[in-house]
Amino acid sequence: MLQFEKASIYFEKALHLEPQNTHILDAQAEVMLELGNPHLAQQYLRQSIKLDPLSNYAKYMYLSQICENGMEAASLVERAVKLIDTQRRAEMTKDPTSEAAQELLREQCSANCTLAEIFLSVAEDAFEKNPDNTSFFEALDKKAEAAVAAAFALVPDGFEPLLAIANLRLSQSKIDEAKQGMTKICQK
Repeated sequence: MLQFEKASIYFEKALHLEPQNTHILDAQAEVMLELGNPHLAQQYLRQSIKLDPLSNYAKYMYLSQICENGMEAASLVERAVKLIDTQRRAEMTKDPTSEAAQELLREQCSANCTLAEIFLSVAEDAFEKNPDNTSFFEALDKKAEAAVAAAFALVPDGFEPLLAIANLRLSQSKIDEAKQGMTKICQK
């Protein structure tokens, strides 16, 4: 803990000198998360996004985990997915087999799975408040389905997409299909 506190002091000094530096803002946000201060982390991440919305997709993923609104979290992850996709495509044109390209492929797959889980969570929360809003649930279900399909398109035999599809099928009360997905996971 002490090292994070020291790091925070140094990052604050650096921000005093360079308040527009998004790398420092992002790093300070991560330190704030480690120190258990999500409110400050959120402020740093939002400032970083405001200053440079096209860099560092991770800031969108971090912010999605600490924001309090499920649909905002989904929107943040969707933006992260777009940024990852842009970076991945650029890497793929250089060398499709590079470790960087493969890592971005896995990150994009993971972000899509995260997106599906957020949509399912939002639907569950909304159902508890108003079970009659079927059109909203159907729309979220379609979005979750699309996110899982995107993950499968990137990593067809990956653990995360298999788990995401099993969760999706459970939420749809398609128990046999969920079991099939879980069986595939267990066979890996």
